[in-house]
Amino acid sequence: MKSLVTIFTIFISAICFTQTKHDDLDEMFIKRNKSEYNKVNFDSLSNSLVNIINQYRIKNKLSKFSVDTNLINYSKNWGKSLCDKNTLIHSDFTGTDIIGENIYGLFTYGTFICNVEYFNKQPQIIFDSWRTSTGHNETMLNVRATKIGLFIYTEYKVKFKLVTVMVIE
Repeated sequence: MKSLVTIFTIFISAICFTQTKHDDLDEMFIKRNKSEYNKVNFDSLSNSLVNIINQYRIKNKLSKFSVDTNLINYSKNWGKSLCDKNTLIHSDFTGTDIIGENIYGLFTYGTFICNVEYFNKQPQIIFDSWRTSTGHNETMLNVRATKIGLFIYTEYKVKFKLVTVMVIE
């Protein structure tokens, strides 16, 4: 019986030690990831995604979107709202001139490892996601639309959140 208690005590100690080490690793990854995150120019990534979409439109014999500041602000505000709510839903653009909206979200829970290259790949990943979805693809190739507002909204506190909102007129 005494040896069983000793084994149980060692097992509980190992769990506590493992949890402490895991917490230390989480803290280390969060610190490293935030360092990498702070090196990224997300405005530039938003511009890259607009360029990818415009090249796609040209390949499909459509004119390029012109970038609209009001639509960018709309996208930025909606992206922040979605991050605050930890959800992905389309906005209610009834009563506006907006004719289409695409949303993409990435919410991490727990430990993940990233670097600048990881973040720099996001515009292509987002585009590929939209291109392979019928409704999102139709929005990017909408023949009536001439203007775009797109913003990649990010937060990195304990969780990493990336929400991209694209609206067109």
